[in-house]
Amino acid sequence: MLDRIEGALVGAVLGDAFGAPLEGISRQDGERRARSRFEEDVPWSFTDDSVMLLAVATSLVAKRAVDPPDLLRAFSDQYEPARGFGRGLKLAVLAWRRGVAWEECAYAAWSEGSRGNGGAVRVAPVACAMDPSKVGLLEAARLSCRATHAHPDAVVGAELQALAVSHLLEGGLPSTLLDRLRNMHETGPVWVKRKLDLVQHHLDAASGFEVVAHDLGTSPLAEDSVPSALWCFLSGASSLQRTLEAAASLGGDVDSIACLAGALSGSHLGVASFPANLLGRLCHEKPGLDAIRRLAEGLEELRTAS
Repeated sequence: MLDRIEGALVGAVLGDAFGAPLEGISRQDGERRARSRFEEDVPWSFTDDSVMLLAVATSLVAKRAVDPPDLLRAFSDQYEPARGFGRGLKLAVLAWRRGVAWEECAYAAWSEGSRGNGGAVRVAPVACAMDPSKVGLLEAARLSCRATHAHPDAVVGAELQALAVSHLLEGGLPSTLLDRLRNMHETGPVWVKRKLDLVQHHLDAASGFEVVAHDLGTSPLAEDSVPSALWCFLSGASSLQRTLEAAASLGGDVDSIACLAGALSGSHLGVASFPANLLGRLCHEKPGLDAIRRLAEGLEELRTAS
């Protein structure tokens, strides 16, 4: 289990760092640049997505539960504008620093709350820490998202990603993943069933990147990027590289989609499957791989105790 938990964290960070310079790229350019990213012998730097994910893991290990005020404190402590933090997170952190109640911070940018993928991108540690045979996974995923992303679409995106990571950590097959998600979200927003059905359709049809990107969407909205990440993983489940190449080839919000898909790949394959040269791309980053492994050990301990 530790290998898969560490894989979920490292896979997410690698995906984010792989996609960082490709964010906003066109589908055509993304497909061309994907392979060159793996061929370049240069370090990779991660973005706000990894910072938030590792902050969630750190808070979970310290507090032994999802603690929204502590999450906001962690986001505030780790906030680096150069990492590319979004407007919603920035304003939520500023509200927290002003003493606004945590329940209200998520509305600092938009009155209805953010529909973005931030809550989903950072939810993998929550799934790693929760034993799915016990109650509480969805509640914990919702709570971790609500600290900064209050819109129902963002919350459902975080739930879907948490369920997907949990399914794979437990040894669930990629081929049964979509059915698991459908069964857990029979009464969710209308886009959930529609997008999950489209993911299945495009897998069955072996559709090209252009039509997949058009139908699933590649924007930073949770309803676009979470289904697209599922397709990227399921279309390339045999290797992390294939999964990340698919994310780049879709274009759009590549770093977040690759981060989401990388977490799924690592949950399924485990960190031991990742090529050493890819792991070496993070050699200069902090927190580094040793620190991430310690977080994974802490999350496994929580999972065992939950």
